[in-house]
Amino acid sequence: QAETSEKAPTLVDVTKETVQQSGATVKKAGEKIGEAGQTVGEAIKSSGQAVGDAAKKTWRCIGSGLKEC
Repeated sequence: QAETSEKAPTLVDVTKETVQQSGATVKKAGEKIGEAGQTVGEAIKSSGQAVGDAAKKTWRCIGSGLKEC
């Protein structure tokens, strides 16, 4: 039998590598969730502005006796 210079990974080595990979996966998932949350927040802000603008136009229209509609 020929000797190999590399030793077989131990259970501790395999577990450590698995935990590190899992941590990286969780970090990436968290970043994606953060990006999605930011996108949703921007959409809500835009929707809120649109509703606010529509309300202003409606009140302007009513306040002008329907002349500025």
